[in-house]
Amino acid sequence: MRLTPQETMVTMPSGAKEDSRPFFVVHPIEGVVTELEDFTSLLPFKVYGFQCTTNVSDDSVGSMASTYLKLMKDVKTTDPILLLGYSFGASVAFEMALRLEAEGRKVHLFLIDGSPDFVRKRTSLYRAKITDADEADAFSYYITLFKTIDHNEYQKIQQEFKALPNMEARLSLCAKKLEGEGESEDDIKKAAQTFYNKILAAEKYYPSSVFTGKVLLLKADQNFVAAEKDYGLKKLCKEVPEVYTYKTTHKEIIKIPTVKKIVNRIINALNS
Repeated sequence: MRLTPQETMVTMPSGAKEDSRPFFVVHPIEGVVTELEDFTSLLPFKVYGFQCTTNVSDDSVGSMASTYLKLMKDVKTTDPILLLGYSFGASVAFEMALRLEAEGRKVHLFLIDGSPDFVRKRTSLYRAKITDADEADAFSYYITLFKTIDHNEYQKIQQEFKALPNMEARLSLCAKKLEGEGESEDDIKKAAQTFYNKILAAEKYYPSSVFTGKVLLLKADQNFVAAEKDYGLKKLCKEVPEVYTYKTTHKEIIKIPTVKKIVNRIINALNS
């Protein structure tokens, strides 16, 4: 399986008819939209997913938003534009929504367990500041995206990463630990590097203006991030965000059965 995607904008599985309106989805921190297919397959829209390929600058949320907006313009859209971000993708989607509004467009924004504040808090748990130890924490966490390991094993892996002299050595260890998970050693190293870059980008991102459109936040009740009920959205939005909470985890919220409830909520919001 290739970890670094090759296409930046992809058509995703959905229940769309030929004349269905477009619905845009932004990737989580892994940079790919594959894990959102349970969700998109239930949507009655033509779904386009944005992925973080090697052609996408991942140094800032703004850079990613800019690239995805250019591709969005290749699709015929009517207002309001339907835009969703999951987890890390919520920050990118929020920035895209602000830029679309600056161009005079209307946007209906959907955020699944994410917001600029929430993502910043979540990523800061992996990396508090730029040090060797924080690189070790980030890459140790990256390993857990693919492998189930207990607390003792996690601490052991952290120490292995901390003992290495530089980023390149840590990327090589990442590739060794995840051998067989990616297409090649180079593929794993590139994916791990861009994962780390996105952590830095999320921590630096603070929206520069207030979003004036409708916002729907769909969040999990089981979370290790201490956050406000609306994930800090009320200070970033003119309208009061609609917030719905589900008895699930950050990872399981985009899986069946919860995702069926989320799709129904989105459709109801658009019909109201």
